[in-house]
Amino acid sequence: MTRPLVALALVAALSACVTTAPTGDGQPAPQPATQDIVGSSASSARTALVFRGFQPLRSYGNQTFWWHNRSQSCLRTVTDEAGTITASGPIASVSCSV
Repeated sequence: MTRPLVALALVAALSACVTTAPTGDGQPAPQPATQDIVGSSASSARTALVFRGFQPLRSYGNQTFWWHNRSQSCLRTVTDEAGTITASGPIASVSCSV
């Protein structure tokens, strides 16, 4: 399978993880799950995160910080030298400086 097809298959498989329903109580929606991107290529992870509503804010070395506006939350991903995501998880919103 070629890389574009792999990325497309990853996005299709991950689309079921997207939370789009409002909470109904005026609170931000929960941050979509992101642990499933660990082990994927950085380019495939980027596609999946953007599809889920994350916006890349900035990168420092091997770390990228992402903002999810709907949930008002921040996410940090770590990429190894081979371009594979090795860690992904929520961090304090102040870390995104939004």
